[in-house]
Amino acid sequence: MERLGDRLLIQPDKDASKLVFCSQRRKQCSVTIVVGDRVSFSDTESSVLMNVGANSSDSRQFGVQEGIVLEHHERRNLLERPTGRGNIRSMKPIAANIDQLMVVVAGSPQVPLPTIDSAIVAANKYSMRPVVVLNKIDSAESTAAFRERIQHLSALGIPILEVSAKTGRGIEGLRDALRGKCSIFVGQSGVGKSSLVNTLLPRSRSLCRRSRRKALERRRRPDDELGALVPCRCGPAGQQCVRQ
Repeated sequence: MERLGDRLLIQPDKDASKLVFCSQRRKQCSVTIVVGDRVSFSDTESSVLMNVGANSSDSRQFGVQEGIVLEHHERRNLLERPTGRGNIRSMKPIAANIDQLMVVVAGSPQVPLPTIDSAIVAANKYSMRPVVVLNKIDSAESTAAFRERIQHLSALGIPILEVSAKTGRGIEGLRDALRGKCSIFVGQSGVGKSSLVNTLLPRSRSLCRRSRRKALERRRRPDDELGALVPCRCGPAGQQCVRQ
């Protein structure tokens, strides 16, 4: 599922090659729908042509059916972040029904350890598998120092995957960890979330939408071996919130 403004681009379970461009009527379904949500919908006989892409130079055109969202299914969990408006209770939903929380870190810029700890605690509380992804290992000097700071996580049973989006080192191991799962990449700006997704899924360069907050959402294609990926930036001070 991909949100395009006030409309939803949905991929049905029964036909992964089909796309349905749905509207949401608040009287029938008032929940804010996000990536990873499961919904029931009715499709119509009409069809439309639409462009999906980051900008006009790399967008692609798809023929899709039109439909209406009728019901929102219960979520296993919900990942939210503060809106940044000074009210800690004002939260913005990001993704739902997540299997794995991929905490992307790097030697530069360094992520505060309490931010990593908070993400891991949230993942465990809400039945997500936490995985730390140490990116930019091609920068040996900065990586070595940060690697020492997070080694205690391995003793706690938390996987640490060392990768480089630049050189491709460790990417196959990351593919194996993602396969068949719905995973969300979290981390502060600059650690390389989008670079990792573009390395894992080169076609996502032209099938991704980048918002003002640099959140990138991707819908799963039927020939992908990987599960759904949702990269996002941490909220103010790296705060994260996960709710059931």
